[in-house]
Amino acid sequence: MGKGDGVEFSEELGAAPARKARKRWIAAIFSLAAPGMGHVYCGELSRGAVFIAANFVFMVLLNVGSNFSHDPVVMLAVPSGSFLLLLATLVDFLSIVGPSGTQNPILILATSFGSFLLLVAAIVDSWRIAGSTRNYSVRAFNRWYLYLGAFALIWTFNAIVSSDRQYSSYHIASMSMEPTLQLNDRLFAATGSQDLAKIGRASVVVFRHPGDPDVEYIKRLVGLPGDTVQLRNGILHINGSAAIRKHQEDVEIADRSGRLRKAVRYRETLPSGESYWILEQIDRSIADNTPEYAVPAGHVFVLGDNRDASQDSRFSTIGFVPLENIVAVPTFVYWSEDLGRIGQRVQ
Repeated sequence: MGKGDGVEFSEELGAAPARKARKRWIAAIFSLAAPGMGHVYCGELSRGAVFIAANFVFMVLLNVGSNFSHDPVVMLAVPSGSFLLLLATLVDFLSIVGPSGTQNPILILATSFGSFLLLVAAIVDSWRIAGSTRNYSVRAFNRWYLYLGAFALIWTFNAIVSSDRQYSSYHIASMSMEPTLQLNDRLFAATGSQDLAKIGRASVVVFRHPGDPDVEYIKRLVGLPGDTVQLRNGILHINGSAAIRKHQEDVEIADRSGRLRKAVRYRETLPSGESYWILEQIDRSIADNTPEYAVPAGHVFVLGDNRDASQDSRFSTIGFVPLENIVAVPTFVYWSEDLGRIGQRVQ
């Protein structure tokens, strides 16, 4: 039996699929909750998939470019798939100019603005399509429980992206970690608790300076709580056992003034088996012959891979680093003046 302004047949009769006009306000609300879902409501699956995929990309970039993801406004905005993202953008800007702001303001502002434009485009487009669909054949996926399931999947994905698996962007402003990290490299670092829980001997870590928490350093962790650490003629000793240095090549490295200095590239292997590259210019400096350091509980000992050009735990200006000061684990280089290094993992 027909009713309303359209013809709606009972499914039991099997005479024809139900026909209903799509309501603009429902399409707009669906798009506001998750860009792309308004299009699904209107039967535009392909277009909806494009908006959903684009929203996922923006959510990942928003997370990658920021280090403020535990802000309550952003935590509300991101899982909901761009809801309140305009307000989140304002929060982003404030975080950039504040002391704990993002390391990559261009990326986060561009991503936030792009996400907001995507949200507006999704609302306007789904509103337009709903308005032009007066005699819509209801399809199998136009069911309230399927809508709820789709929303749950989208919000779950965004919540996972924005919760514990966090990333920040860092710029390498010194030569202290060459050859692993080069001057002016830009890299992503994981800041989630699951990543910080995995750090161990030989991990490259980002930490807040023990005496100035507004300053962050990137070094290699070589000594764990309870370890003893000492350098003798440039050879690293952990708990009395010497690391193995294997000569790789003689190189020339430029200092900040551009002057070339001779150095040796070694492959250093710790007594526990971890290995990585280091640079040595000489083995006779004060920093190459140190007392034996006993790493206290709750602290670690860090060194730069460029041993003769690094301020690290050998010096009282830094000393032992509290575990709670470690804030990130570098993952890979996303930009370098040496284009061949782009995409290289930090290890």
